[in-house]
Amino acid sequence: MVKAALASVVIMICLTGMSCKETPETWNKKAEKALKASKYEEAIRCYKKIITLDPNDMSAHYHLGRLYQREGKLDNAISEYKKASVIVPERKGLYNLLGELYLAQGMINEALPEFKKALARDADFAIAHYNIGLAYKQLSKNTAAAKHLYEAGLLAFINGDNTTALNAYRALEETGPERIVQELHEMLEPLLEDETRK
Repeated sequence: MVKAALASVVIMICLTGMSCKETPETWNKKAEKALKASKYEEAIRCYKKIITLDPNDMSAHYHLGRLYQREGKLDNAISEYKKASVIVPERKGLYNLLGELYLAQGMINEALPEFKKALARDADFAIAHYNIGLAYKQLSKNTAAAKHLYEAGLLAFINGDNTTALNAYRALEETGPERIVQELHEMLEPLLEDETRK
């Protein structure tokens, strides 16, 4: 009986906001609710609150970065992704995201090291190979571009990522050399035939 009365007092205090301790978990639930309702500014506020409560919350930095990226605030997104990658340096996807943001801004020399960090964590990361290929292509380093685009097409095909495989093939077609283009074409032939039938 006493426990039930005590529990109801605690609930009343929490409901009135008098002294409930705010936790990252409670703010994360608020952020998720805001995202579901497409209230992005509210979600940003929630993730910032999580970071004030726990500066090492990698997930909050990541989600905040995604929201900034969505709003076109690329410098803010880069900053948050960098913070997340320091907290959890083994996350290959964070480096790839950073590289993509740099590449989208034409900052190829900043993008390449990020993609290479992603590959250092997973040498078979097809999308990182693809992005490196695109970066080298922009620098007119066609031999290096072809190597990575071929690798991206092969790995993506093996892993069932047909979109990346076909994108890598198309980029490779523009770069050459013909021998490598033909080799990848032969592997992707079923995908290419399916595509022409659609």
